[in-house]
Amino acid sequence: MIISDLNYLENTSEEVIGGFYFGGQYFNKGNFAFADATASATGNNTFTYTATDATVTPNSSSSSSTSAAASY
Repeated sequence: MIISDLNYLENTSEEVIGGFYFGGQYFNKGNFAFADATASATGNNTFTYTATDATVTPNSSSSSSTSAAASY
């Protein structure tokens, strides 16, 4: 770096606009977490299980889902 390059400084100001589109809706501010699960067992000797988790913090996000189905 050449010290003489520091003689010129420029100030800028820009607004960053972001967001996401999910489920037919547009979200552009705040924190959001969505989780949905459905389990249906029909008939004798059937089993189903489902679990869904969504977590959002100011610095990260995570989601997980587990499902099981059995017929015996």
